[in-house]
Amino acid sequence: MAPFQYDALPDSKHWIRTLTLEKGQLDDPLKATLQHVLLEAKPTYDAISYCWGSDVRPHALQIQQSTTNYTVPITTNLYLALRRFRHPTEDITLWNDALFGLMDKIYASARRVLIYLGEPDESTEQAIKLMDDIYNAAIATSSDDDARPMQWIQKTTCPWLTHGNGSP
Repeated sequence: MAPFQYDALPDSKHWIRTLTLEKGQLDDPLKATLQHVLLEAKPTYDAISYCWGSDVRPHALQIQQSTTNYTVPITTNLYLALRRFRHPTEDITLWNDALFGLMDKIYASARRVLIYLGEPDESTEQAIKLMDDIYNAAIATSSDDDARPMQWIQKTTCPWLTHGNGSP
């Protein structure tokens, strides 16, 4: 089988590649198709970001591009992220920063940005609670209020949180 190569984009300043990840269960093989989309056409996709990790590529993503099927080696973290983001009953269209370029325009045009930080561990629940606290503080603080969300969080939920100089 020939090694995988991206089909050329019509114009790399206005076109991007998206990956439509086929529906499946957590442990099903990862299968996808590649498309070229014009950013100005406002395509619907989810931009994903994740901790890249090692460059070793022990897992496979089965990709159909044009009429050719390829098995593309991918990193463990991309594999785990795609497994978690895959929907069990419908295909989803993604843009991935490790696979494709034009990051600033792509993130700004995304329907939503999905972030994968790794598998859950003993600190996951605490981290999610902290993110909820930050979000709630930000929306509870009016734009003309002198109180800053980080100061509120530091005083109410995370007295240990500082900016390195001892101040909140």
